[in-house]
Amino acid sequence: MRRPPISIVVLALGLVTFWAITSASASTPRPVVSSPMGAAKVVHSKKAPRFANPRRVLLVGDSLMVGATDAIAAQLAGSGVTTHFVGKEGTGLLTKQMWWIDLIKNEVATFDPDVVVIESCCNYATGPAVYYRMGDGTSVRPDTKKMYQVWEVAARAAVRAATKRGAAVLWVVTPPASRSIYDGLIATRIDRFNAIYSRLGVPLVNWRAALTVDGTFTPFLTIKGARVRVRTYDGLHITPAGDRRVATVTVAAVLGL
Repeated sequence: MRRPPISIVVLALGLVTFWAITSASASTPRPVVSSPMGAAKVVHSKKAPRFANPRRVLLVGDSLMVGATDAIAAQLAGSGVTTHFVGKEGTGLLTKQMWWIDLIKNEVATFDPDVVVIESCCNYATGPAVYYRMGDGTSVRPDTKKMYQVWEVAARAAVRAATKRGAAVLWVVTPPASRSIYDGLIATRIDRFNAIYSRLGVPLVNWRAALTVDGTFTPFLTIKGARVRVRTYDGLHITPAGDRRVATVTVAAVLGL
């Protein structure tokens, strides 16, 4: 059977190996806010950041964040925090010429979040017609040096947009994908994107640690003595049990600012 284009898998939709991974055998994941370079600054804004006692949290992301949003919102609601989500399944930082940046700007102007949590796994484009285009009209092909360069530009633009009115920004470390997906291409892309996120100068919420034992992909974790599936059969997405784990570390990061 002929394999479908990689873009289809991406639509159905590193942190590099120096991260220390927490054990997944505990009943709940430990809160993890990483600052791998040792001196990350949270905000790139002239206005003083609102860290303490956040009341409004904006979640930004693709299908991974879509899956976790309800669990995050439910846990934050218990602390009196209101949550909004923007983004969409199968989209990413370069979709529709950095469309996410406009979404973030609009939410900053209207919702005025205290904290913005951004997740962007690995979605780029579904074909040449929707490749990102540079100012001179040239298109950016998937998994090229140029794509990674422009991805970092977009990530930094997202941070600037999110901090425009003094909000704190947290960026999600994407959990690893199975290397059985297209000979590891998606897993490699995730690692390279995570490496970009480690350079942004904002704290990182380590979903990778919440869903792995040793930093490598695993569909199951031992939780309260039981073997629990935390990743779906496609080798990329997260199950409801996994969503609860990433929600726990996300909420701890938000409330711990």
